Amino acid sequence: LTPLKLEDQWTTALVNRDAHTFDQLLAPNFVYTENNAVMSRGDVIKSVNGPDKVTWARNEGMKLHNFGDVHVITGVLHLRGSGNKGAAFDKRYQFTDTWQKRGGRWRIIAAQDYLIP
Repeated sequence: LTPLKLEDQWTTALVNRDAHTFDQLLAPNFVYTENNAVMSRGDVIKSVNGPDKVTWARNEGMKLHNFGDVHVITGVLHLRGSGNKGAAFDKRYQFTDTWQKRGGRWRIIAAQDYLIP
């Protein structure tokens, strides 16, 4: 699958709370930055089953930047759901995801999300 299709697997895995899919998509040394926090691969996989429950997710305006065996994808991740106290949320994140093809397989090596105010 192409990185653009894999981005959609990411959103589906968020809704399904599917840590296995994240385990397959994230490279071994994956690093993630959200606003002012930096998280490891393990932190991200753990967070899939965290207190926030995503009930709807979609990618908007994705653009592929092709660097051969590395693809950078920019876009907006739009999420709806509820937080740990049941409060509804509707969030949009500007993202930059970096994918690398190694051994014939695309995996995400780095991601950065910024919550759009």
